[in-house]
This record gives sequence, C-alpha cells and structure tokens, in this order.
Amino acid sequence: MGDIKVSPKAAQQSEEVGVTAAVSSQVDRTGDRLLQLDQMAEITTLSEATLRWLRHRGEGPPMFKLGRRLVCWERDLHAWIAAEAAKDQTHSA
Repeated sequence: MGDIKVSPKAAQQSEEVGVTAAVSSQVDRTGDRLLQLDQMAEITTLSEATLRWLRHRGEGPPMFKLGRRLVCWERDLHAWIAAEAAKDQTHSA
C-alpha cells in the first residue's frame, strides 16, 4: 500500500476525534459498499428509529456519520447480524 497524504487540517481533525491516519491497520474495503440508514432498515427489518436507538445505546451495527447521513459498511452490518444471531443461539441453548 502506498503512502497517503493527509492535509494538516484533516490530520488535526482526525487527532481531535481519536482517529489515526495510519491506513495499514484498517480493513480492506475493496468491493464493500456503504449503506444508508434506510437500506440498513430494509436489510435488518428494523425501523430507522430502532437503528438510531441502538446506535445511541452502543448496541447497534457500527454506524458512523458521513456528512449528515448515518452509514454503515455492508460487511459490518452483516457481521453484526451474524453476531446477534449467535448471541440468540447461546441464550436459547
């Protein structure tokens, strides 16, 4: 992977919110797509309000703001669904 140039302002903003500019430790998102809240609701069959509430409680899929919109990587959403199903299986047994 090549070096990524980050503007001084972007570097300062990322430091303020605790984000590092090092990309090497991040997940490869090739082929992954960002889903908006309405798409997440359709996939999960949960309402947008429920997804927002779960995010507020720190229990929902890993969403983040991109501009003014809440988004989630599709792979992360499916991993969260799988983890929720696994939790339910352990509670049922």
